[in-house]
Amino acid sequence: VNEMATIVVRVGNNRPDLGTNPVCNRYMGTINEGQPIFLPCNPPMPGAFVSVHLEASIPSQLSICEAFVYTDQALPIERCPQFRDQPPGSTATYNGKCYIFYDRQPSNFRDALSFCRSRGGTLVDESNPALQGFISWELWRRHR
Repeated sequence: VNEMATIVVRVGNNRPDLGTNPVCNRYMGTINEGQPIFLPCNPPMPGAFVSVHLEASIPSQLSICEAFVYTDQALPIERCPQFRDQPPGSTATYNGKCYIFYDRQPSNFRDALSFCRSRGGTLVDESNPALQGFISWELWRRHR
């Protein structure tokens, strides 16, 4: 298509749709259909979310075929436990741990903890901005 464009890559712990994560790389130049663009974060940036934005004066669409995001803390979802009563799509991984989101039946803390322990897990018992961002995003996308 050979059009001039600005592509911005952001990495951070805030929901990607907010557009508030720090800029990891900014590309200003021609985009040729079918040609890869390499946009590394140098230095590498920590964060739960990577987002790619097309900045244009006239709203236009950016189609991405593949985006490679590298980490040394990935855990394939296939390595997480599966349970019969688990809703489809309820598992997510973050920072080397499996998280299973159950929302079918509200319960108090004691019952929820017992439920998790009966499956070999526990309730989330730590917090930091990155983990909070991950959990917020997972809850937002499941209940929007």
